[in-house]
Amino acid sequence: MRVKKFRRLSVYDIGKTESYLSDMAKQGLFLTGMRQGCNIFEINEPADIEYRIEYGERALNKEMREMYEVSGWDHVCSYRGIHIFRAAASEGLLEIHTDPEEQSYTLKNRSSMLIKLIFIELILLFAMIAITIFTIRIGNTPILNLFENNFIYFVNIALVVYVIYEVTREMQVFNRIKKRLQMGFYINHHEPWKKRSVSGYIVNGILAVLFILCIASFVSNIGSISGYITGKSNYALTMETKLPVIRLNEIEKLESPELRTYITKVSTHPVSYVRVNYNVFMKEMEIYEEFVRKDSIDDESYTPTIRTNYYKVYLPFMVKGLMKDVLYKAKCYFIHFPEVETKAEKLDCKGVDEFYYLPSDGNEKNYFEVVARKKNIIIWMIYSGHKTRTEVMEATQELFE
Repeated sequence: MRVKKFRRLSVYDIGKTESYLSDMAKQGLFLTGMRQGCNIFEINEPADIEYRIEYGERALNKEMREMYEVSGWDHVCSYRGIHIFRAAASEGLLEIHTDPEEQSYTLKNRSSMLIKLIFIELILLFAMIAITIFTIRIGNTPILNLFENNFIYFVNIALVVYVIYEVTREMQVFNRIKKRLQMGFYINHHEPWKKRSVSGYIVNGILAVLFILCIASFVSNIGSISGYITGKSNYALTMETKLPVIRLNEIEKLESPELRTYITKVSTHPVSYVRVNYNVFMKEMEIYEEFVRKDSIDDESYTPTIRTNYYKVYLPFMVKGLMKDVLYKAKCYFIHFPEVETKAEKLDCKGVDEFYYLPSDGNEKNYFEVVARKKNIIIWMIYSGHKTRTEVMEATQELFE
């Protein structure tokens, strides 16, 4: 029977690792293989076994294997140029290396490889930081961009930093061992190993949080894709659809409104629609509603419409930042030049924490925007119709009551 232990085995801390494997053998767990972050043990009768770690080419050649076997050492497994041997503990057991200084030369290539790996990881880290800064600054709405990208960039940066930390730590251990060998000191094959340190628990805890965030972001993206495939995140709107936003007729108050669904009878793209973005940090919806054109109302063509963006934020400390970004986006909506903003007028709306009115650039009285927030819910509405901002404000108050 085989078992997997998801304890990170630091093969670069040679003495401690060999001691750890020997202690596992005394408990009846014998190493049979290694994977990334996972070690495979076979359960058998406890025994006193010695382990040795050797570094070399990725694949163990025949001559090297035979040389170890002559000395009484059996090959257990290899992993990326790390070769592990074992032998039954006895007084007459021959050591593979009898000259510490000569053994230090076997570590030279591995040390150079770790330095190259750190260099590559640093380049990757700086590239990811640059991409992240550029991405979240697009449109001057960093918090909104951060939410829409599911924090994936920051999670990736944190993971790269963790890898650099681990590789650097192991390179320091490795170089310390190499220096001691060059000074003529043998490796202590029974060096005491720490089961878990406080710092180890902290690092592993941070890594677990990052892993959960990464999985959550991945699940969010899968949810969005599956939602579009199944039609649950992009569908036609009807008068009966229940939504947590202000519906158009709650403003217009028409006796028999007719919702415009499709441009033509054969069209598959709805005019009035609901889009839902799945996100573990924020619920986001976009709703567009348009009534069928009615004529001869105040001698004008009458087509009321409303587009609403709904945000429900699950991280309270990010609410104000998101409100600022949504308001900035609203200010730029009516303007053809990004450097020019529509003036937002803050109004007192009962039952609402923040309420802003933004007129169109053509100063049309019945074509304007409203951005409102209550606690962790933000609503951005673009309205066109025959009602005034006062009536839209009243509908907003009713929604949040």
